[in-house]
Amino acid sequence: MAHFTPENDLYKKDNEFYIAYGHWDDEEGDRGLGMRWINSTMGFPRSANGSPLWFKIPVWMNVSLLKTLLDFPEVANTDKVLDLLKELLPKHRM
Repeated sequence: MAHFTPENDLYKKDNEFYIAYGHWDDEEGDRGLGMRWINSTMGFPRSANGSPLWFKIPVWMNVSLLKTLLDFPEVANTDKVLDLLKELLPKHRM
């Protein structure tokens, strides 16, 4: 199971979900997006020892999801989203 270390909070809304950009400790060692549900306590899913588990967003979906986050400025970190789009768009294939 891959471990995710969030580096930048991109979308975080209580009692909904949390999207972050960070480093995946897996065979690819990619930086990318991770998502998990949150609530007023610890959120879920969690491992047996209580650590948060993240859903890995496929790399080919990163740009589309980042663009979508710009539609939610009240809960999205739009400055960081724009920075990441500038970084990722040159690498993105249409």
